[in-house]
Amino acid sequence: MSYFMNRRKLRYLTFGVFVLAGIAFLGSEIRAYFNSESEKRSNLLADLAAERKGGATIHWLNTNNPGRPISSQTLSDIGSDYNAAWMVRNRSVEWGNSDLLGDYFTDSAQKKIADLIEFNVAHKQTFQEKNLKHLLDLHLYSEDGQLVSFTDVKQVSFRRAFHQQKLLESRLDTTCYKVVMLLEDGFWRVRQLVSMPVKEPTHEVSSPSTPQLSNIKGVNYYPKHAPWDTFGDAFDTNILKKDFKRVKNMGLNSLRVFIQYEDFGKEQVNPQKIQKLQALLNQAESANLQVILTLFDFYGNYDLKDWNYNLQHLREVVGAVKDHPAIHSWDIKNEPDLDFESRGKQNVLDWLKTMIAELRQIDPNTPITIGWSNAKVAHHLSEQCDYVSFHYYKEPQKFTVAFANLQQKVAKPILLQEYGLSTYSGIWNVFGADYSEQKAYYESMQRQLEKLRCGYIFWTLYDFEEVPENVVGSWPWRKKRQQHFGLWNLADEPKWRLRVFN
Repeated sequence: MSYFMNRRKLRYLTFGVFVLAGIAFLGSEIRAYFNSESEKRSNLLADLAAERKGGATIHWLNTNNPGRPISSQTLSDIGSDYNAAWMVRNRSVEWGNSDLLGDYFTDSAQKKIADLIEFNVAHKQTFQEKNLKHLLDLHLYSEDGQLVSFTDVKQVSFRRAFHQQKLLESRLDTTCYKVVMLLEDGFWRVRQLVSMPVKEPTHEVSSPSTPQLSNIKGVNYYPKHAPWDTFGDAFDTNILKKDFKRVKNMGLNSLRVFIQYEDFGKEQVNPQKIQKLQALLNQAESANLQVILTLFDFYGNYDLKDWNYNLQHLREVVGAVKDHPAIHSWDIKNEPDLDFESRGKQNVLDWLKTMIAELRQIDPNTPITIGWSNAKVAHHLSEQCDYVSFHYYKEPQKFTVAFANLQQKVAKPILLQEYGLSTYSGIWNVFGADYSEQKAYYESMQRQLEKLRCGYIFWTLYDFEEVPENVVGSWPWRKKRQQHFGLWNLADEPKWRLRVFN
């Protein structure tokens, strides 16, 4: 009897342990869920604050409203809340959660988005979307100031589609929406959002003529005493004038100049930097030199959250100088393929395509290229560019083969945008090249370039006393090597005379 009683007690005790364990597990799962949701909400609110600061560009095509005028402040409020509504909508669709829609959509509009989210979750599909531009056409602003109706004539967005976390496609889209918003509790909420056919433009954006690259003979330029800091405190037009005269006397006709994203103020472009850039272009024009401007130097994020900041930077820089006669072309980014591994190849390519598309809208007349780090990757996005650029620092005897292989992959003109040989020979590189070996390197390269009729921009004009750590890191063997690529040494003497073919 006691045996069965003990077994029964043991059974009850075991059952109780399992129940308690289950409750504990369920509790941990519930806490994890709510912590996850709390974290998502916090991230969303943080992104919303950033979106209000750097959201998609809002441009009102028409603001005429018969009867009741609409103030600029009201237009700004509507645009801001409309931007925020799209951000919340996009993030809710991405996360598969409709809890946060109520602040920016009325009940009926919420339900349509919630139904979409439910459908996506059921079919294990996910969408990422980033709005980049809205062109709004006002139709009605009610007499009581509580309702507004407009058409988002041209909403430009970047979209990614996933199925079971696998990327299916990514593309830049242009869509059109009929929109009604209501003013509730001091905020404009979307009541109606109906997609409509996009009206085709009456004219297409023109494309620049195919650039002639065989006549480009140039140098990647930094001032001798301000390497990687062309537009810094040491900026001096007298130095530029002297250097550009030297470049011209060498028989060269082109410069490649770098615009650093952070140095120019990121999305809040520094007007003083623009003034210095204009001054440099003026000096180049006076010396009869054409300039390839490399944008977004030292930028390496590519995250969708930053794209509107990037686009704002692009508009301000390019818009300020795009008509200057010294500009030959735009180089959208220096060696972006070096970020493929750390940032994701598709992310980098998507960013490049989007920046090129916007640049083409801002300046349809100037050629565009990308400065790839080597010939093997330079075929990427060649269809989006007007010519292909690549860098080459390998043995001269292998250059013709690398060039021919690239020619087979692309149907665009090709420019050798960087090449050169360091003359550093010291404790960190005992067997480095001397001046005569650098001369032999260039003579070999020049013979091939002349035969191929390939334009070139070598690296670089001067040796430098210092190289910033953010260029090649802090390792002395890398910094020392980078300091001695110039054709003019630290004593301001030519190492040898470059032969320039006509």
